Amino acid sequence: MYGRLWGDGVLKDIKGVNDENQREFPTAGNDETINSTEDRVVVCATVCKDGAEYNIATTHGMWVRDGVTNDVQRKCAHKLLCVFDVEAWNRKGLVLAGDMNFGRGSEIHQMFIDKGFCDCVPLEIDNTLDPDHPAVRKGIKVVTDYVMIRPFRDRDVYSVSDISLHPGVSDHCALLATVSKK
Repeated sequence: MYGRLWGDGVLKDIKGVNDENQREFPTAGNDETINSTEDRVVVCATVCKDGAEYNIATTHGMWVRDGVTNDVQRKCAHKLLCVFDVEAWNRKGLVLAGDMNFGRGSEIHQMFIDKGFCDCVPLEIDNTLDPDHPAVRKGIKVVTDYVMIRPFRDRDVYSVSDISLHPGVSDHCALLATVSKK
């Protein structure tokens, strides 16, 4: 189920990624190289606040060119869901927050919903990319960043409220939310 629980990070030059860590102009070769290096890191932690424990997970989802789902992204999402499913069970509920790199309503988004995750980002939020993102400058709006809850045994353990966007921190807006225990 798990690929590796602990490991060493490796920094190296990757063909298709420039010195500013940006993907170079699109070519099939660049995408193939990038896809072959797309392993996901998952961080799950228990945060203690005011005597309550909050189980939080984050990851950076598999990037795909133009947001078009492919087999590599499907395989990656399936592996992530296996990890999150076990973590949600062992931790008796889970809050997942991160740049998931799949659009709301997409096939991968539906995989998460089918596995019991609840998308907490309000429908009024129709874009989580930073206003300076090249896609936004072209008029593209997409939600790819989420705060999701995975209940435990169909019982909501957490509630999420007051989600807001904060631009200027990355190529995506930061999502700020209030997470409460039920």
